[in-house]
Amino acid sequence: MNVSVFGAGYVGLAITACLADIGHTLICLDKDKNKIRQLQKYQCPVREEGLSEILSQYQSTGKIRFMTDVRMKEALENSDIVFICVNTPVNTNGSTNLDEVNSVFDDISLYANSGTTAVVKSTVPIGTAERMQQRLRKENPSKEIQVVFNPEFLREGSAVNDFMNPSRIIVAPDTPATKYTMDSLYAHFIGKCPMLYCDLESAEMIKYASNAFLATKIAFINEISDLCEQTGANIKTVSQGMGMDERIGDQHLKAGPGFGGVCFPQDTAAFARTARSKGSPLRIIETVVETNETRKKKIANYVINACAGSVKDTAITVLGLAFKAGTDDVRNSASLSLISELQEQGAVISAHDPMAIQNAGKVLSDVRFFENVYQALADAQAVVVATPWEEYITMNLDLATQSLSDNSVRPFVDLHNVCDSDVVRSHGFNYVGIGNRCLAHLN
Repeated sequence: MNVSVFGAGYVGLAITACLADIGHTLICLDKDKNKIRQLQKYQCPVREEGLSEILSQYQSTGKIRFMTDVRMKEALENSDIVFICVNTPVNTNGSTNLDEVNSVFDDISLYANSGTTAVVKSTVPIGTAERMQQRLRKENPSKEIQVVFNPEFLREGSAVNDFMNPSRIIVAPDTPATKYTMDSLYAHFIGKCPMLYCDLESAEMIKYASNAFLATKIAFINEISDLCEQTGANIKTVSQGMGMDERIGDQHLKAGPGFGGVCFPQDTAAFARTARSKGSPLRIIETVVETNETRKKKIANYVINACAGSVKDTAITVLGLAFKAGTDDVRNSASLSLISELQEQGAVISAHDPMAIQNAGKVLSDVRFFENVYQALADAQAVVVATPWEEYITMNLDLATQSLSDNSVRPFVDLHNVCDSDVVRSHGFNYVGIGNRCLAHLN
């Protein structure tokens, strides 16, 4: 099938690459001319494992082409399916900004052929897909353009793997025409994962409810971590024991500095706002949003207390800038919030990240960035593991201590409890984790 994808972010590019890999022909469009120029030069603007290689492979054969949105007419006139993967940011009043979604539907209304299927992947307020369908029918009653909502469940850092090994595929609406088109598109996955056809509103709700539930697990275990610090329980053991119950599971059940990125913060806020506007407030989700913001502000206390109550003029090396390992995305990163708070308290910050230095440099100031982790540690008076990259978990602490300017004992604050505390202490650090009695005074 001939497919156009509007939006060259990590979702749009992952979809473009993976659909080409299962046999379709793709055009990917974006209004960002610089991004398209990069892609046309075989330079992938986002960091996703395996993505650049797949894009380059099919770009070289002509199965994938990249265009700016000025050529949307050409793309739409030659497409069986159009994917909408554009941004839906939150407005200042908390509502969802649908300007980019509306813009794509303007183009679809003008240029798409009758029989085209418009597949919404962007996360949109419940009822949006139906409104887009009614709009197209009103503007072009002679054209049979079917609007489909097909939520994505791709995690940043593993988007290609998630697309190629889906936990489920949700498609709405449940009609014979939709089933024929989407079964043809996803023929590669039929029999390999569950496929659920349902009504539009339910599909849109599934996306929001799924992310809200996962965010709730994170907020929940972080509050349990705080209680562990007061009672003497160990959060790692508690999480392990809870996760053994298959009804609970161990995913998203690790204590840390709070969730970040775009999806969870944006979707939980939008979901809560929608629910309140409908007169059915989601008080649990509203609390999740509140507690997560509190959590991100609180984590600086772990570092300040580990430094005897003050970080003024203290050289602190922060390891990890991305909101999670496996990506270069720093949006809503707890690490960046931490750095800003420590700087306000007078700390001098050095930082390292395997992928995210360039993006972090756009929003942080007065930070010394290092490409080499051991160079970043050279003058550190305190060390903070803020993002759980494997590079930090397996760090050569013999080499790390050789990089230090003297042999004084330094705080080593592990905000994810991923490093071996005994090994860290054996190398002369004062290891500080989260979720145990020794940190009860932080509350």
